[in-house]
Amino acid sequence: MSTPVYLITGFLGSGKTTLLNKLLEDIPSDKKIALIINEFGNISIDGRLIKRGEYEVLELTSGCICCSLRVDIIKALLAIVNDYKPDVILIEATGLAVPKDIASDIDNFKSSGIYCAGIINIVNCAKYLGMSKMFMIINAQLKEADFAVLNKTDLISEKELIQIKGEVRTVSKQDIKILEAEFGKLDFNLLFQPIFREIPQWIKNYTENSSFNICRENGTEINPQQDNTHIHSSTEGISSRTFTSSSCISHDSLVTFFSINADRILRAKGILLTEKGTKVFQFSPDGLRVEDYKDDVINSEMVMIASIDCINSLSDGLRAIFA
Repeated sequence: MSTPVYLITGFLGSGKTTLLNKLLEDIPSDKKIALIINEFGNISIDGRLIKRGEYEVLELTSGCICCSLRVDIIKALLAIVNDYKPDVILIEATGLAVPKDIASDIDNFKSSGIYCAGIINIVNCAKYLGMSKMFMIINAQLKEADFAVLNKTDLISEKELIQIKGEVRTVSKQDIKILEAEFGKLDFNLLFQPIFREIPQWIKNYTENSSFNICRENGTEINPQQDNTHIHSSTEGISSRTFTSSSCISHDSLVTFFSINADRILRAKGILLTEKGTKVFQFSPDGLRVEDYKDDVINSEMVMIASIDCINSLSDGLRAIFA
C-alpha cells in the first residue's frame, strides 16, 4: 500500500508551522504521521516550534527541497516509509519553495511506496493583495496547489476576502479547493483527502521500475528532464542570515530593532535567552510576536530573511545585539 505525501507550501510568514501544530493536535488516533520540515537557513527553528507527540519528525536545513535538496528529500521519504511505515507524510517546505518539481519527483517513486497526494498552499490573507504583486513566487506557489488555505481571515474584511478568493481562483488551477482558516485552524480529516494528480508526461515515459535519472549541475542534484529555473534564487533576490550567541540577548533592543526595520525584513524567527526569560521571537509581514519558550536552551539562535539589498545592513544591526 502506498503512503500519501502532502506538500505544505506558502510564502514567508503565511502560517505553515502554526497550521501544522493545529493539525497535529487533531491527529486521529488510528493515524501514524511522519513530518519533514525544510528550512531555508542552516539552523532549525521551525523544527523546535513543532509540538512533539506520537509522530516522527525529520528536519532538512541549509537548502530548499525544490532544488538543492531534491535528492535528500527523496532519500528521506524512502527511509521513513521503510523504517517508520507511516499512514501519512507531511512536508513543510520553505517559504521560498515552488513545489512542482518535488511533487513530480515523488510521483516518480510510486513503485517504492510513496505518491504525492496533494499540494497545500497557505495564503496570508492579511498581506496577499499587496505582497503577491511584489513577489512572483507567491502566485507561482498557488499555481501548483491542489488546496489553497486562506489563513488569517480574521484580519481582513469580507470585501477583501471576496477579492482574494477571486484572485486566487484566477492564478490557480480550475479545480483548486479553497478553505478558510483563522490562526491555522483546520479539520485534519477535511484537509487530507487524496488528490488524483495528473502525472507529467516525462514521468509517463518511464516504466514503474526505471531508475530515477539524477545528474549534478553547478553543485545541485537535478533531474535533467525538468525545467531547473528556481524562482526563489534567480529572480526574487532573497537571502538569509543566521545569528547565534551564548550571552543574554536584550529583549527590548530586539523589539526596537524589528520596529525600526519592519518594512525591510521579510521573515525572522528565533529562540532567545533574554533578561525576561527564554522567548520565541517571530517576525512576519504581519508584525512581531513574542512568546515564552518552555524547553531548555543553551544558546540563542535566530534566522532572518530579507532582500539581498537589505540583508547586509540588517545583519550588522542584529549582530550588534547578539554580540
